[in-house]
Amino acid sequence: MEEHSRLVQEIRTVLQTKEPGERLPSERALAQEYDVSRASIKRAILQLIAEGVVDHQAGHCPRVAIAQESPMALERLMKMEPGVRADLSEFVERLSSIEQGQYPASITALLQRLEQLSHP
Repeated sequence: MEEHSRLVQEIRTVLQTKEPGERLPSERALAQEYDVSRASIKRAILQLIAEGVVDHQAGHCPRVAIAQESPMALERLMKMEPGVRADLSEFVERLSSIEQGQYPASITALLQRLEQLSHP
């Protein structure tokens, strides 16, 4: 798992050199550059997608994410259903009560985003 963390961090470094919306290098190119399998690259990119750092739509290359305050669907839902914010807040509190070290980085990042959303 240490190699996975290193790979994710190296791809993050690549992302910092790109503009929001810009395409990532191909999986094949990244695999060759870091001397790892394409499956390892896919896992790393999936983690970055879960963290909101990379955007991906089916049939398109992954791109550097354009920063958003919150996922739009969740934002619309909270406007339509006022009770959702309270439910989200309770959910985040329960997750936060578990030892943080038990979560992978992608879950920790997601939890932080949810916490920001639940406490405007």
